Amino acid sequence: MNIEKNIDTLAPWITKIRINSNEYGGDYDAYNDRRVNFFIEKFRDDSLNTDNFSILECGCLEGGHTVKIASEFPNAQIHAVDARHDNLIKAKLHTEIFNLCNVKFDQVDLETEEKIFGNKYSTIFCVGLLYHLRDPEVFLKKCATSSDNLWLSTVISSEKEANHLEKNGSYRGKIYHEPVDHPLSGVRPTSFFPSLGTLCNMIWDAGFQKIELYEQTLTPNGNGPAVLISAAKH
Repeated sequence: MNIEKNIDTLAPWITKIRINSNEYGGDYDAYNDRRVNFFIEKFRDDSLNTDNFSILECGCLEGGHTVKIASEFPNAQIHAVDARHDNLIKAKLHTEIFNLCNVKFDQVDLETEEKIFGNKYSTIFCVGLLYHLRDPEVFLKKCATSSDNLWLSTVISSEKEANHLEKNGSYRGKIYHEPVDHPLSGVRPTSFFPSLGTLCNMIWDAGFQKIELYEQTLTPNGNGPAVLISAAKH
């Protein structure tokens, strides 16, 4: 495989591809994303002690997280999905470069998708997707039907900006207007950022009883605060 040629053919990239001492692609270092490293630490023992350990990755982008997870969980089955065809072409090449054979890719719109949630997964990895959805509570309920565990990183609304009410006032947050032509955006023109309290209520309402807040940070692009959460049914 002519790696550099194949990578250049699919340019531009957001994600950095590091092979030994050589770097290709974009600037985002997905391999060293702390959110992924925390995920690996949390589920490594479970993956070693569970037969047929499986992970649903929601929003795989260009496969940076996918490569890291598939490499660290070589005996697990990874089902990586994304709404954008171009992202999936890049993600497939990304995993092929590292000869990773434990990943299955599908193009799905997670706002409307039902079929994949009929499968059972050991955990769901959702980093950088939820805040692109117009109805995040619907997505969270589908996650709860498919897995007892959810790993979630998302942008939320600050309390000051949470001036929009959903579901007859049950959920508070803000409406965000998506730049849909950008590869890092959602595929619909608007999305809903819940406040932290509302996000926790959505997760509880979905059926997860235990919520751990790992960290709260500010996004580099200033979209708002972001949280990293682990949720479980038991």
